[in-house]
Amino acid sequence: MSSAADIPTVLYLSGFSDIVGGGQLSFFLLLRNLNRSRFRPVVLCPEPGEVSREVSAMGIEVLFLEQPKLRVWKLWEIIRYAASLQRLISAAGAGLVHCDTLTSAFLAGLANLFGGIPVVFHARVSGSGGVMDKIVPFLCDRIICVSKAVAARFAGSPYFANKVRVIYNGVDTAEFNPLLSGDEFRKSNGIPSAVPLLGYCGQLVEVKGLAVLIEAFGIIKNAIPETRLVLAGRGDFEGELRAKVRGLNMEDSVIFAGFVENTPQFMAALDVFILPSFWLEGFSRALLEAMACGKPVITTPLGGNTETVVEGETGFFFQAGSSADLARKAVSLLKNRTLAERLGENGRRRAVELFDIRRTSEKIHGLYDEFLSGPSRRERGGGVSA
Repeated sequence: MSSAADIPTVLYLSGFSDIVGGGQLSFFLLLRNLNRSRFRPVVLCPEPGEVSREVSAMGIEVLFLEQPKLRVWKLWEIIRYAASLQRLISAAGAGLVHCDTLTSAFLAGLANLFGGIPVVFHARVSGSGGVMDKIVPFLCDRIICVSKAVAARFAGSPYFANKVRVIYNGVDTAEFNPLLSGDEFRKSNGIPSAVPLLGYCGQLVEVKGLAVLIEAFGIIKNAIPETRLVLAGRGDFEGELRAKVRGLNMEDSVIFAGFVENTPQFMAALDVFILPSFWLEGFSRALLEAMACGKPVITTPLGGNTETVVEGETGFFFQAGSSADLARKAVSLLKNRTLAERLGENGRRRAVELFDIRRTSEKIHGLYDEFLSGPSRRERGGGVSA
């Protein structure tokens, strides 16, 4: 049995102090399912906040180092940060650095340019990082992409492709399951148990297509008047969304639930989950959570969504930006419960078979082992794998 001194340390660089989206929730899930008999986690945050409090509650050591902005005129600050980070990595005895943003991967890569400590970048968005997408792969030893859509960012060079590993986001299929009751959520929000309920969970930002969802809901209400819509989350687009709801005179039917602590209960309360994004999703964990709870889903065929949802089997795709198409798909599910149940059951099966967090964790553990045992960091190759 290994002693504590024999367990290699993985230093996680969080680019965020607070929870801003699903990326932080996926990070927490990764930490909760890390095999601590094999790896010792230490987390570095820019400053105290929601992330550090959550991590500390897991019994994981948290360190702080404020990240500089990546600006040419701040070059000296960047160099100073890299030097401080290198000293911190050494003091922590880290054998590997795992970064969750492009910026933190760049800074960690600079800090370890000559230090020999492997750097892993966990890429969660499919949108281009511009010139940084060309620089960071040279500074990293592996790039974990949460979908093939994200991996496409780094497909321009065979040298980059050799560093990429596609490891899908995971969901705890024991925590999110079809046997859960959503009665408490419905009761606390004044929603009768028999009322059809559509829902969204995530950031309230423009690119999520929520204005289209509200327009579609107006059409849905004409077909099924008793239907309610609940939006869970927070973001700078909330004011515009509330104004749109008021303009359509639907304030009694649209619920802004804010940040939901008990997401499994929220998902259990829904009849249909909708993700109306019109940008390239990396790999939506909200879709996974809804599917794991046995809910049919409706989303756009963009980015990682096409790797999550199977059209006509686990849910439906609608044309991005089309409120009429979205409304048509939602009404078909609300009026055909047999179809909705079949899609939900198929979604649950797909979540368990492909996206369970234990499967994700095993793949990440295996990637860590590539560097923390066996040959030195510069002797390894590899390719894209799912």
